[in-house]
Amino acid sequence: MTVVLSIPPRRASVTVTAVVVTLTLLVVAAAGCSSGFSGNELRAGVPQAPVPASAAREAAGSVSALGSTLLGELVSTTDGNIAFSPSVLATQLAMIRLGAATATAAEIDALLGLADNEASDRFLASIPVVTPLLEARQGPRRSSDRRGRVVVAEAVALWIQRGTEIDDTYLEALAGTLGTGIRQVDFRSGAEVARQAVNLWASEATDNRVEQMAPRGRITTGTQLLSTGALWLSAPWLHPFNVAATSEAPFTTDTGRVVDVAMMELPASSGVSWARGPTWQAVELPYLGRELSMVAIIADPGAEDDLEQALTTGLIDEVTSSLVQDPGAGAHAPFRIHHPGRPVSPAHQPGGGHVVRPRPG
Repeated sequence: MTVVLSIPPRRASVTVTAVVVTLTLLVVAAAGCSSGFSGNELRAGVPQAPVPASAAREAAGSVSALGSTLLGELVSTTDGNIAFSPSVLATQLAMIRLGAATATAAEIDALLGLADNEASDRFLASIPVVTPLLEARQGPRRSSDRRGRVVVAEAVALWIQRGTEIDDTYLEALAGTLGTGIRQVDFRSGAEVARQAVNLWASEATDNRVEQMAPRGRITTGTQLLSTGALWLSAPWLHPFNVAATSEAPFTTDTGRVVDVAMMELPASSGVSWARGPTWQAVELPYLGRELSMVAIIADPGAEDDLEQALTTGLIDEVTSSLVQDPGAGAHAPFRIHHPGRPVSPAHQPGGGHVVRPRPG
């Protein structure tokens, strides 16, 4: 088996950004505040409640369900490749849900597939475990023959029009549940200054990797509440690709056009894991430390629509549980993943995944 991928050699860096603008006004009075050009943060002096490690399974289920729901919507309305981080979006929704009134709360619960208040409470109690789990998977890592550093940066913030009254109970809920507050900027009289504040915050939170969180024109004088989230991953491969093995090869895009792209090759004997389903193949490429990995899933010719539908009903869990290092004698799995003009390396982590949709050449 040979794994062929058109992705950057030696090191993969993934940047996923999400900007959600919500025009729902929180009726809320103020606690302590810290200042800076990246917005004034109001945060209650309430310590964050400890989150048991057992909450990870609940959080993974919520994040996975949200990812499947959104993917199903996106593939039906979006042409081309799709990349998003359901873990970031889940945290964003949790921040809003903590202060949402009845109608908005019901809409968020429906999106998250939460049947009742008890399910909502479990979701809000489990989501705070996501960021610590990701942070625990970064730092210096090594294998028997190499060493490197894994970096995971996740940042989420809520922004509200300066001068809006914010109820103390909401600030206490944000601090006690998620360990955060809410940032104040003046959208009404300085939309561009507010946009620059958001972008500075994103840049500082991701070591200058996400510099354009809010594109020009996205924030206006009518913006009242803004939710932002960013996730950045930089990690060396556990099994590095041999640069000398990279060669040009034909590749069929999702439009049916055949192009020549640089293909990187990695033999199955290197230790990558592989899985085969009725209409798909998958390969897992671990990052150094084996705590994070990239899982690429590709449909058999003509089965692209079936794969997209299956991804909305739990296929990612099926794939990750089916991965084996020895796919069997004579197995062959060519993977060609390419984004026009810029290679893409989607990251897989517990409870989430990303999909690139080309057809195999």
